Amino acid sequence: MKRNRIRTVWLAAGLLLALCASAQEPSGQEPDAQAERGGGRDDVRESDLVERSLSRIAVIDVSVQGSPEAIRSLGAEHFEVQVGLRKIREFEVDRVCPMASATAEQVDPVEQLLAARPASYVLYFDQALLSIAGRHRSLQLARSLLPELLVDGSRVMLVSNGRELETFSNFSDDPETLTAALDRMDNDPRHFDPWASSEVQRVEEVFDALNNQRVVDLAESRARNFQKDESWRTGRALRRLETTLARLADLEAPKAVIYFADVMRQNAGEHYMSFFGGFVPQQSPVLNRMSVDAFSSRTSFDAVVKQAIANGVRFYTVRAEGLVSQMQTASVSIGGAQRAGSASYSSRTRVIDADKSMGSLARESGGFAFLRGEPARQVARQIKSDFSCLFMISFDPSRYATDSAYSLKVRVNHPGVEIRSRGQMVVQSEKTRRKSRLLAAFTAPGAARNSTAIHGGLIPTSYAKGRYKAMVQVSVPGMPLPETTWDLGASLVSDERVRSETSGRLTVGARDVPLTLEKEIEFPPGELELIYVAHETRTDLVVSGFNQHSWPNPDRGDLTAGPVVVLQPADGIFSRDGAVRTRGSVLRSPGEPLQAELPTALVSLVCHGGRRERAEVRRTLIGESDVTFPPLEIDFGDERCAQIRDIIPSDTLGTGQFVYRVDLMDQDGIAGTSERELTVGIEDLAPAR
Repeated sequence: MKRNRIRTVWLAAGLLLALCASAQEPSGQEPDAQAERGGGRDDVRESDLVERSLSRIAVIDVSVQGSPEAIRSLGAEHFEVQVGLRKIREFEVDRVCPMASATAEQVDPVEQLLAARPASYVLYFDQALLSIAGRHRSLQLARSLLPELLVDGSRVMLVSNGRELETFSNFSDDPETLTAALDRMDNDPRHFDPWASSEVQRVEEVFDALNNQRVVDLAESRARNFQKDESWRTGRALRRLETTLARLADLEAPKAVIYFADVMRQNAGEHYMSFFGGFVPQQSPVLNRMSVDAFSSRTSFDAVVKQAIANGVRFYTVRAEGLVSQMQTASVSIGGAQRAGSASYSSRTRVIDADKSMGSLARESGGFAFLRGEPARQVARQIKSDFSCLFMISFDPSRYATDSAYSLKVRVNHPGVEIRSRGQMVVQSEKTRRKSRLLAAFTAPGAARNSTAIHGGLIPTSYAKGRYKAMVQVSVPGMPLPETTWDLGASLVSDERVRSETSGRLTVGARDVPLTLEKEIEFPPGELELIYVAHETRTDLVVSGFNQHSWPNPDRGDLTAGPVVVLQPADGIFSRDGAVRTRGSVLRSPGEPLQAELPTALVSLVCHGGRRERAEVRRTLIGESDVTFPPLEIDFGDERCAQIRDIIPSDTLGTGQFVYRVDLMDQDGIAGTSERELTVGIEDLAPAR
């Protein structure tokens, strides 16, 4: 199964900024102190909670546990809701659970249907913040959790934050697929990071400086450097986590992230301050900056909490190493304590800070923290218990400012009932929601389920001064609307850097007219990923896709052939650098069936290492019977590369699968090759391998 890498760079910034600027939404104000008295109602209603939130309805999910009799008699009049400093007087309550009746006949069928809604779980491994022992145990725990969570149609997605953010499995309900993905993660060296396990060594280095130096300058310097490094690593990890949450925005509740980490701290690196007494930081500019940085590092943590609350995602945090965290063996000498003004308790402080942060992330989002090595069955039991009976409290939030976090308190006045809810509320603006969806589409292209197709690719044209030139193309199909407006964008990424990007807006005032955006770009050789996203402004539809390319370096070989591109003619709107035409050639993605009644162009780029003037190229179409094209003798002249193009006439290819192969010849035989698999007229078959 192909893995989907999530890029953490800011892709297609022009497109995102343009979309955000176009979404003008007025912010409300906090409610007046005088609120009208109203009554909630406790009847069960069939409702789409996600879509209701778009209509300016705030929805709070509350886990309810208690006896069947108590739950059956629980109504809106038993709840108290306070947002910020104000009590909400008007709200409605929906049960999303069966009323646990004594007999099956007493169960409301609508409630039973809603209760059967499957959950979506993300198992998120923050490798950068996992110790070696924690990594090992988190993978063991995940394997044990899968059979517990994959019930009643629930799905699991596997994401790992290692050297890069990578999705090892999109949402799946197949335990074998997910177990195989965990095995790949376990054996992938890019998703193994010893940094967290070396924290004890860093702590002891500061102790050593305190004990063996007459002044605290060296200890301050080491503590400051370690604090900066931890702050940077934690900030990057949390930003990647925030990006992953955006992918869950359009999923139905219930949805949860099971988050594995050991040294995630919202006040990253502040525990190094515990080496020094209260008066030392006041006299030291270095330690003063540490204090300021530790405070500012909370911004990334707060952004994760805010994104989770806005998208209705609960965190179940797991300190994976449990009770076996490492403690340092070194200690501060009497002289070191005198110089620092304190006898440090760093190990205790850093463990407490990590526990508080994991607990806060879970508590504020309405989840639960597992910090003491709890077994998989206990973790799964808590999660399933929380989701087994939900009461959805909804109210009009129009007088609250959008994109602001408010404290949330939900109380229930009913014997025999316990509840759990999130600790904050965020009313996400349409502008922020759109930005999150687009960012999620870029960082996880193709992950969302959508019937609308989007295609993108590169048409190579030349190579010079260490860079290829190619035409990037992004296409979307027509829609059955009298007018459509699409924002299209594409980014070419390698080594977590954006090498080139383009974006544009196309509008057509007719039904079922496909749109294609084209632009010439440059990029270096190597492994590249093209990510493309489209947003239809009227329907708010967002679609995305990606494909991976391997472009050889002509400077490192005598003869090289780039990837083969397949094109077929099509009617529609084609836009290139402001010029518009109504007919052109569109790229066909790998595996996409070709239309046999249309001519097909096969394009590739042949390059030499700088010492050739001519080259022989042989092309073959392999199928039930092989077809060889006439030999081609290329005269490079002053160019490093030449584009080759073979045309297959319409109604030539029969239904089936083919391979188009390009061979570069020299005196010793084949010097290089490139090939492309083709599928003609078969919708449900993948290309042959």
